[in-house]
Amino acid sequence: MALLSIKDLRVHIDTPNGTAHALNGVSIEVGEHEIVGLIGETGAGKSLTAWSVLGLLGPRARVVDGTASFEGVDLLTMPERRRRRIRGKDLAVIVQNPRGALDPLRSVGRQIAMTNRRHRGTGRATAKQNAIQALRDVGISDPARRAKAFAHQLSGGMAQRVLIALAMINEPKLIIADEPTTGLDLTVQAQILDLLRARVDATGSAVLLITHDLGVVANYCDRVAVMFAGRIVEEGTVAQIFGNPRHPYTRSLVAASRETLDEEVSDEADRSEPPNLVDLPAGCHFRPRCPFAVDACATPVPLVDVGGGHRALCHFPEELRKQQRNDLDRAEVGGGVGS
Repeated sequence: MALLSIKDLRVHIDTPNGTAHALNGVSIEVGEHEIVGLIGETGAGKSLTAWSVLGLLGPRARVVDGTASFEGVDLLTMPERRRRRIRGKDLAVIVQNPRGALDPLRSVGRQIAMTNRRHRGTGRATAKQNAIQALRDVGISDPARRAKAFAHQLSGGMAQRVLIALAMINEPKLIIADEPTTGLDLTVQAQILDLLRARVDATGSAVLLITHDLGVVANYCDRVAVMFAGRIVEEGTVAQIFGNPRHPYTRSLVAASRETLDEEVSDEADRSEPPNLVDLPAGCHFRPRCPFAVDACATPVPLVDVGGGHRALCHFPEELRKQQRNDLDRAEVGGGVGS
């Protein structure tokens, strides 16, 4: 059984221009011993998916359908008091804005220790030592001294590491990490991601990793889900997504990450206006930007199984595979001529 199972999640947001269909039937699972990457452009719905699961939507947003089960229990329908007991203990979150998430009136060490005491019943002295060790684990030098600091006394990168320590102090079963290494240099970023990977492998816990960094996804994730306009448009293993993308949007992301865009993908990128969530196009929401779109793309789009657990929300995933094969053949011919 998956630790987290989101099925057909739909979220609407009231705006001055009408109702935005921000999530349009999102389904994704995260299992034990697994890091699942959730990627897509800004506004795709990645963070909104996390906030929906955690029960932290703003006043204008509402869940209109779907479930989000954690260990078989739906988080969306349980009382908030029970959900708060789960958050911070078995389910933790790392957000993009660490200073906004940390209490400005308490030292960071005290905040970490309080979380440890509240959810694990740890004694005061032990919780203090656990907090210092948690800071040490995320690469903070002189953690006993840093534990006495307040959020405003820390750099952005240091505050981010404190937030990661806060999320990991109670050894949660699942961490939802929303751009967890934002503001960190490459060395510390690798250290944090190595720590998350080691924890997942050793304890059976799991991570839902929301990120724009496809390099991080390629190096640390087991599976990947690609979002566009509030939908999962493709999901599969890292090898499947990066080696054989079967949705045009995924293809453009992967090509851009390699900085080897061909003419078609470059044209698509130039037209990359975010979709209007109040007035989404019928059928495939990527259709207005898709260089391969045909009339049939205006009809409802199925999530097609293309083999080996690899799925794509596209009418023509096989045709795209053939197109990619032709692109590779042309590239090989070109390489041979120029060599």
